[in-house]
Amino acid sequence: MPISDKPTFRTLTAFFLPLVVIVFSQSFTYPLVASVVSNGPMGGLEYEAYVIGQQVLTFLASTSFGLVTTGIVFATTRLGSRNFLWLSLLLAAVAALCQVIAALPATEGLVFGRILAVDSAAVRTVARRSVIACIPMQMNFYVRGLFLAPLLRAKRSDLANAATLIRVAVAVPLAWCFVRFGLVGHIWGAVAMTLPCLVETGLTWRFSRPFISALPENAPDASPPATVNRQLRFAIPLSAGAFLLTATSAIATYFYSRSSDPELYRLVHYVAYGLAISFLASAQQVQTVAVVFAKTRESARRVLSFALVAGAGLGVALLAASFCAPFSRWYFCDFQKIPPGSLGLATAALAAGSGICVLNALRGLVEGLAAVRLKPRAVLLGQVAYVIVFWRAFAACPTLLAGRDHLWGMAAVAAATTVSALATYLSSLLLPSQVEHKENTP
Repeated sequence: MPISDKPTFRTLTAFFLPLVVIVFSQSFTYPLVASVVSNGPMGGLEYEAYVIGQQVLTFLASTSFGLVTTGIVFATTRLGSRNFLWLSLLLAAVAALCQVIAALPATEGLVFGRILAVDSAAVRTVARRSVIACIPMQMNFYVRGLFLAPLLRAKRSDLANAATLIRVAVAVPLAWCFVRFGLVGHIWGAVAMTLPCLVETGLTWRFSRPFISALPENAPDASPPATVNRQLRFAIPLSAGAFLLTATSAIATYFYSRSSDPELYRLVHYVAYGLAISFLASAQQVQTVAVVFAKTRESARRVLSFALVAGAGLGVALLAASFCAPFSRWYFCDFQKIPPGSLGLATAALAAGSGICVLNALRGLVEGLAAVRLKPRAVLLGQVAYVIVFWRAFAACPTLLAGRDHLWGMAAVAAATTVSALATYLSSLLLPSQVEHKENTP
């Protein structure tokens, strides 16, 4: 990209909006699966067990979290793309092996009993079987990353979005049919989630073929392609940080269990954060925007301006959702089944989360710039800082926010996001690049 080439706001918006739609569309599929699982023999308890299994599955597949960014940065030639393929398959095999071990009957007591403290033998068994049933779906995500990376590098997020929307279009009637014909419970729920994901991956593959075929055999400057080991060293810090972030849900549960009314405030936090997370994750997609577009100082400044506008726009939308009485009443009381007396607490927590959208967009920006500069350790350090500050902020909430327990979670997220962004930015300035980068970087 030439030094003077700056992306326009229209270009950035056209790339960013499909990523937002993907985030919201994917979150929409989980209630559909819940309808299949919770109609099983154990009812809502079966879905709770299924979710526990999903948490274990995702935790053990955390090596996939940095793969798409790795592919965007390194799979720029056919040889580099081939090495990216081998890296993805290697990490997928390791994840599958760990998941199988965790789901063995012999390890059920250790993983689901001692570590996760699940007392019910029936719930442990369903959770363990859910892990096995969902392994094909998880492996599918490793494969999808192989095709998603070239699409995003070619700035065709619209095609990735189309594949996701078709996935949702398949999932809606499929879930209805499963329930209608009695194909319910955790195993059929896993099938109902896996089949639309396979359709999405197939379409992503189809859309990406022209861009993969157009890759040159070698780099224009004849530099050697990134080896599997080089790409692995880049991906692991990105994945390790995301691996650490999975601990924040346990931290929130720990502190809310010690609030003035644990049952009330845990529920308020979960439902408010459960709605806000789609907006926050959408703001985080600025990271992908930065990786694709911020190749020069001038373009990085343009992406910074865009991050502020995009984060503010998402924050205003979240704020509007919290103050729209018909929507908030339907979502919190009718859909999530919280007591009507807690509606004010939930909407206040949701409104408090609106400002975090801007913080998350800035955090995504600095993480994307660190990836462009080939400094994944800066991202890792920022995410380590996030977990530490999240814990310390929660610990300070009983004193600083006494009597406002419903705001503890959002306050901890805001503090952790701010410090994480600063830590990532400063680390990216101080740490050396992992490897020499021949392009102009901001």
